[in-house]
Amino acid sequence: MGRWFRRFVWLIVLGGAVRALSGTVVRLLGERVTPEADDFDLLAVMGGRVFTSRAVGLRGGRVRVVAGGADVDLRPATLSPEGATVELTVVAGGIRLVVDPAWKVETDVDLRWGQTQIDVADPEELPEDAPTLRVHGAVRGGGVVVTAVPVRGG
Repeated sequence: MGRWFRRFVWLIVLGGAVRALSGTVVRLLGERVTPEADDFDLLAVMGGRVFTSRAVGLRGGRVRVVAGGADVDLRPATLSPEGATVELTVVAGGIRLVVDPAWKVETDVDLRWGQTQIDVADPEELPEDAPTLRVHGAVRGGGVVVTAVPVRGG
């Protein structure tokens, strides 16, 4: 019984060390996650993150996930007149990117050991002057979901 208790205690200690290390990595690499900013940089290391952009001229963003997950909602944002570009990087994790159904979404995701699910409107069915969101990414063990969901009440 003593051996199992020691293993349990070591697991708790190890878990705490991993959480502390992930926080340090985020601080060292830096991120910009101001909802009103026209660009953002979100980092999720060994945990989950949720971010909603409310930018009035969103130009772009970056989401990096390592052994974790990120849920990013861009629907409240307004894209800049030139459109916006979002870079996604996933290593052993997942990203869910929620976009406005009225946006043209162009995706280019390099996938290795994972899966992507792109559930957006066909660009041919949208007006020619619809705002354009370009999504580029790399997945190395994990997944990316890009989905168009109407804003509630809209």
